[in-house]
Amino acid sequence: MEAMARWIEPLGWHLQVYMRPDQIVESAAMLKRIPVPLVFDHMGQLGPFGTAHPAYGVLRSLLDGGRSWVKLSGAYPDLTAG
Repeated sequence: MEAMARWIEPLGWHLQVYMRPDQIVESAAMLKRIPVPLVFDHMGQLGPFGTAHPAYGVLRSLLDGGRSWVKLSGAYPDLTAG
């Protein structure tokens, strides 16, 4: 992802990221190094976890930096809930 970001940076493009919350946490340091804007698809997949998941803090930090966005898509209901 970092190599791709360096390649597209001169073009003024962004990266759209589709990661599970655990992947966001594991990749936090790398995501913060990315030199282009990031767009996290499907609300960062935090739907069933909300603010309780550590990925929320990572996303919040990136959003506060002003170069990341969360795409409001994929807000599907939890069909496993009784």
